[in-house]
Amino acid sequence: MRRYILIQTLLILTASTEVGLSQSSFKYGVELGLSISQIPINDTYTSQNGINSIYSKDTPLFGPLIGLSSEVTLKKHFQFSLELQYQLAGHRSYYQYYRHNNPNGLDFTSDVWENLTFHKLCLQLTAGFTVKIWKLQPAIFIGYRPNYFILGKYYSKEIYDSDIDSLCHTSEYEFNPLDKNKMGFPVKHFHQQYIVGLSSLIGQHFKFSAAVAGDGRGQIYYSENAESCMPYSFYNTDYFVTITYFIKTLTKNKTK
Repeated sequence: MRRYILIQTLLILTASTEVGLSQSSFKYGVELGLSISQIPINDTYTSQNGINSIYSKDTPLFGPLIGLSSEVTLKKHFQFSLELQYQLAGHRSYYQYYRHNNPNGLDFTSDVWENLTFHKLCLQLTAGFTVKIWKLQPAIFIGYRPNYFILGKYYSKEIYDSDIDSLCHTSEYEFNPLDKNKMGFPVKHFHQQYIVGLSSLIGQHFKFSAAVAGDGRGQIYYSENAESCMPYSFYNTDYFVTITYFIKTLTKNKTK
């Protein structure tokens, strides 16, 4: 419900650009940026008896963000933008399972690397408020950002080292989390995000932006087995910084 209210509000405000304006401007251009999909997380767990320990490290995938941007400014202070963006998203994880000095069983070390990569298209619709300070025009904005996941790849590698040589092995595995034919519980192609951020126009041609987008639901789960009790997951959250170059600006000062 919140999604439809926000979309309708943004569209109504954007459609009113020709009504009762004392001044308005329209810009369009290209956008380049860098995005990450989560904050780095490190964690260590050791059992009370000191036999078992687990170390995990999750790092974001630093990916490019490329887009086409259009922006309307009304009455010098109200900004509305529509952007089509391509983004690379995902994460890189490392896990180490370690058992040592075990009087009742086998000692071993298991090192696991996991890579998750998605290619997606995002349609970003925002509304903001801006002021002019010297040669800068800082603004704060909010909006709605539907995502379409085009391609996906999960890859893992494990190195298992045991006291018994015959049990030592290395294995690799990969699949497409979006594949409905092979996944019991696949990742859906369409997902939604809400966005909030800061931006600043510098002159007539450049805009710098920093924003965070998320769906507010935490993690998205997927599994090869529809009834699996240990599914894979990822955070549908993006942090990004971008620079937009506006090719042309159209200004209108006529009141209707």
